[in-house]
Amino acid sequence: MKRPVLMILIVLLTVATAAVVVGGVLTIRADKHTSSINAERSPAIAVADRGVEALTTISPNNSAATLKRLEPSLTGDFLKQFESMTTTFTSVVAKGKVTSKGSIAASAVQSLSATQAKILVAATASVSAPKHQTTSRAYRIRVSLRRTGGAWRISGMEFVS
Repeated sequence: MKRPVLMILIVLLTVATAAVVVGGVLTIRADKHTSSINAERSPAIAVADRGVEALTTISPNNSAATLKRLEPSLTGDFLKQFESMTTTFTSVVAKGKVTSKGSIAASAVQSLSATQAKILVAATASVSAPKHQTTSRAYRIRVSLRRTGGAWRISGMEFVS
């Protein structure tokens, strides 16, 4: 009678050990997969955040330089639009003596593939100008990205509600 009980215990311990090993392997594989996804998301989010922060942090003293620094991270029609509006934008900022200090509140991936991504960015900015009270602004922006030359570049931005 003791032998069958011993055999059952050995079988149960063997099954339990196998389950623990299989569970551990699956956990490690899931963790590697999650790390891989995060490794793909992080650079896209960083580019979107830098672009939004640059456009929400402007002053008469730095607007031209800020926009020039942003150009290498842009691509396609968005780059062409941006280049065509830079002079007007810097002129308006200088003439109005507008100062804005932006920061990123949160970012999330809306979609991501090997060549394209859409990142949702929530930003805030403190905007001031002479003769106007400083105001806080909240922005929600969808940043479209395209991978070109192995790097993420901004291919569009739009306000979302």
